[in-house]
Amino acid sequence: MAIRWADIENLKTDWRYWDGNFDLGFNLQQATTNTTGFLLGLRTVRSKDPMQFTLGANYRYGTEKKKGQERSTATRRLARNPTACS
Repeated sequence: MAIRWADIENLKTDWRYWDGNFDLGFNLQQATTNTTGFLLGLRTVRSKDPMQFTLGANYRYGTEKKKGQERSTATRRLARNPTACS
């Protein structure tokens, strides 16, 4: 099955007002306090005059371990970006 140019043109028309991003991150630090972290983020925007629709969320998780102590959770957060119409 081949992809036709007309199919690609239809996708451009259907998705022309949408934009977005997907982010993934990891961090590791070794020092007096060892830390690790993980980040996952998603955001999408649909812009068509006179309205803009935005939807997004991110999740952060981090741990830390101080010398002589057990590893503990430093950050665990889910943030939702409000849906906005303007």
